[in-house]
Amino acid sequence: MLRSGIDEREGLDLHVAVLALPVIVLLEAGRTKYASQA
Repeated sequence: MLRSGIDEREGLDLHVAVLALPVIVLLEAGRTKYASQA
């Protein structure tokens, strides 16, 4: 039971990481674009 809870939490962390990745890429691209304009 405890084991499945840990696996569930790891799966959630992975899901959050996959969702956050494109957001981070967009933020980095936007920051680079803004820096090159300034």
